Amino acid sequence: MAVAGHDRCVIAIRPENIDAWLNPDPHHLSDMCVILDDPVDAYYQYELVSKEAE
Repeated sequence: MAVAGHDRCVIAIRPENIDAWLNPDPHHLSDMCVILDDPVDAYYQYELVSKEAE
């Protein structure tokens, strides 16, 4: 069976950081790293839906 997924994932940012993330201040781009360092806790799982997917 092939490994599920890929080498990218969603990083769920906190709701209070959405405006800052979508409208970054070009003079304070390091603030974006602070936002990424404080993600919402999330759990993702997958299920095999077809034997043909193997």
